[in-house]
Amino acid sequence: MKRAILLSGICLLVSLCWLRASDPGTGDWPMWGGTPDRNMVSSMKGIPTSWDIKTKKNVKWMAQLGSQSYGNPVVSGGQVYLGTNNELVRNPKEGGDRGVLMCFRESDGKFLWQHTNEKLPQGRALDWTYQGVCSSPLVEGDRL
Repeated sequence: MKRAILLSGICLLVSLCWLRASDPGTGDWPMWGGTPDRNMVSSMKGIPTSWDIKTKKNVKWMAQLGSQSYGNPVVSGGQVYLGTNNELVRNPKEGGDRGVLMCFRESDGKFLWQHTNEKLPQGRALDWTYQGVCSSPLVEGDRL
């Protein structure tokens, strides 16, 4: 499980490096692909092409996530939103297998809040075990 959490953190790290390359005018990347055309192309110049998590070369910050995270993080209004599962239980009152939407401060990676959803009662037929939130959040204006 520790390895899975580490790998999830690395995935977030890589994604954050890409996010740093988003629109340099606003810094926001409020949906997968950054803009409605979703082509993942940035106009920013001089973006990092390598990073090292041990030395933190070209790493802005890192955060621990659940063991699986499939959707891309999005950035809006100085916050980073992403979905994961609940294998890293941050709130003991919301334990168990859940989907989790996490929010971090973009500037330093400080954990701000999370929203969790219980699994569907139909089980694996409709809601696979430990998959968590598998899509990227969409931020419109000042709301999710």
